[in-house]
Amino acid sequence: MIASTRWFPKVASLGSLLAVGMFLSTISFLVTTPKAWLPETGFLAISVPGLFLLKDVVLLAAALTTAVDSLSSIKSKVV
Repeated sequence: MIASTRWFPKVASLGSLLAVGMFLSTISFLVTTPKAWLPETGFLAISVPGLFLLKDVVLLAAALTTAVDSLSSIKSKVV
């Protein structure tokens, strides 16, 4: 869906916004997952499950970027 921006910008924007919602929900697991943070090390360290969830921050940024791109494509076609 996201790759269809050139031909179907409304579909791509829907896919991007759905991806944003999905990545926001998985990033919330970073707070609720047991042992995602390791406070006993003396500083804020992230464990292996935390690192696995941290990748979603980058994917969230990519989804936001594609959402902005497809929404601006819709706006430029309307004007």
